[in-house]
Amino acid sequence: MTIFYPLTLSFDLPNGAVVMSPGFRGTPEVYDWWGPMRASVGIITAIIETNTPEDNLEQRKNALIAGIELIKRENANKPEPSRQQAR
Repeated sequence: MTIFYPLTLSFDLPNGAVVMSPGFRGTPEVYDWWGPMRASVGIITAIIETNTPEDNLEQRKNALIAGIELIKRENANKPEPSRQQAR
């Protein structure tokens, strides 16, 4: 999974988020331009990678849910001084 997030602190926490999966037989690279664009306006964007381009709907669903849960956990964490800079 590739995660793009805002690099400035000018956006109030928690940030909005989007998790994306490539379409059937697609690759995550097709969506790479979405990450920086959305992050520049304060939206965290996660692009999941499938195990194979032919992954079924159940596998993609589980990966999308896991991505959402990861971002929710990270948004719930209090920012610490060491986390104030872009990771």
